[in-house]
Amino acid sequence: ARPDVDPRYRNHCVQCLASYVEAGLTSTYVIPITPVGTERIGPRVGHQGVGLAYSGLRLDGSAPTDAILSAHTLAPLDDCGGHVNLNAGYHVHAITDCLREQPNEGEHAPVIGLALDGYPLHGLMNPDGSVPGDLDTCRGHETGAEGYHYHVGEPGSNEILGCHTGQTGCVLNDPDAVCDATQVRRPPPPGARRGPPGGRPPGERPPPPPGGRPPPPEPDTVVAGLPPGGMR
Repeated sequence: ARPDVDPRYRNHCVQCLASYVEAGLTSTYVIPITPVGTERIGPRVGHQGVGLAYSGLRLDGSAPTDAILSAHTLAPLDDCGGHVNLNAGYHVHAITDCLREQPNEGEHAPVIGLALDGYPLHGLMNPDGSVPGDLDTCRGHETGAEGYHYHVGEPGSNEILGCHTGQTGCVLNDPDAVCDATQVRRPPPPGARRGPPGGRPPGERPPPPPGGRPPPPEPDTVVAGLPPGGMR
């Protein structure tokens, strides 16, 4: 969905077929083997998405309803909660019963994949039909047998996860790219001031250089959490 849709195409239901996607489109997921908690939890899932299902499907963040409504367009989802775009290929915004689950003989919801921070993703409901009631803001909790993990949201909630509690890896569209945590600007520790004493207040952007373009906004989430030097 785009906020600058040509007026001729407003109030349309937009269809994108898999055949429109360029041949050879690939994505490489770099996910921490051992999850590491982040010092600052972002307000939402980043643009790289929630994570990866065991079936290989990209689990995406919430659909941008503000852009959809402002452009008066709709990109419908299929029965599996997914659709196609030209940059990510087929991906899902909702978890339905289409995904392959890991066998689970216990009393907890089965695992369906991994979040981008390395924590397991479990289904919404436990085998007895109950939904865990002690989930945190990101839809995670800790149990004795499973450790910390997430439970996905309702299919109609437009939110598989609210956020990530761990440092996330990367989704690379270039097969030669490297997920390098040393190249990521991280937020300061809680309570820390950005910049030297007497500098600009926290959150205030510096003025643009004379005749130049304004600097990009500062990031508010950690988007990579791999060892210095990265990994392929």
